[in-house]
Amino acid sequence: MDASGELAALLRAWRERLAPAEAGLTAHTARRTAGLRREEVAVRAGVSVDYVVRLEQGRAAAPSAQVCAALARALRLSDTEQEHLFRLAGHAMEGGRISRLVPASVRRLVERTEERPVAVFDAMWDLLLWNPLWAALMGDFSALREADRNLLWLHFTTTRTATSTSPAPRRRSTPRSSPTCAAARVVTPTTRGCTGSWSG
Repeated sequence: MDASGELAALLRAWRERLAPAEAGLTAHTARRTAGLRREEVAVRAGVSVDYVVRLEQGRAAAPSAQVCAALARALRLSDTEQEHLFRLAGHAMEGGRISRLVPASVRRLVERTEERPVAVFDAMWDLLLWNPLWAALMGDFSALREADRNLLWLHFTTTRTATSTSPAPRRRSTPRSSPTCAAARVVTPTTRGCTGSWSG
């Protein structure tokens, strides 16, 4: 079995083993199959149902690292399973490269933290995971391409108004008291200090 076939089989198995209650869902009607429906996985991962179907049938291109992280969260994979998912999708972490894996314990922490905004970034401040309150404060980043979900990049290229719900192209200077500006003042020196530690 090739990598795409193994990935397809594992995604189906992981979906079918996850009970709706474990995913925070209430089963109001009888289910024909065990586990979650493809539609439920798609909603939890922020991808289309058609894409989930094609992945499970081995007809889709290998998912990106961001999608792998989203699937791992949606399917509540363990750290070992998440690493295997990344490896099958061609994102095995080699020495000197920045890991995009979010440990299961961190995912659970983000999911359970409802009273304050929480987000997870990699070493270069690419956004990997966030909770609803963080999205309410900073904007709907699910609408952005993965390559655009970098906190520093967004600080210098976007702006938000009091009524905006997602990052928009910059039209004016961001107030120095804004969340993005405050975050940038923290992460800029950190980024300068760590860039030399990574080759890609």
